[in-house]
Amino acid sequence: RFADMRGTVTCTACEPGWFQAVEGKTACLRCPAGRYTSELGSSRCQACPASYTTNFDASTGIFHCVCPRGTYLPMDFGQECQPCPRGAFCPGGHGYGNASVDETPLLMPGMMSMPEEPFSIYTC
Repeated sequence: RFADMRGTVTCTACEPGWFQAVEGKTACLRCPAGRYTSELGSSRCQACPASYTTNFDASTGIFHCVCPRGTYLPMDFGQECQPCPRGAFCPGGHGYGNASVDETPLLMPGMMSMPEEPFSIYTC
């Protein structure tokens, strides 16, 4: 909560995505990247699950938590983002809790892999 003017008796609740840890301050702060709050009047932000981040400040829910650039979510690693294999590009962005298949990593120009071993990447 914050007071929009000094000497004000009433406080205003911070909007979701914003917080204020000290009562009586004159402004709310944005949750930094990698953190979020969906609560009105929050005094702190929650961290995204391990290996996830957000693409922007002031995130309002866990649904904004995504695998960061340079990582992907393989089917056999549960919900933990993994580093992109050498020779591939991973734009990131696969959302936490998203059950769809992460279509990355993508082969970089001049690289190849075989369909039966897609993560064994070779130079052409």
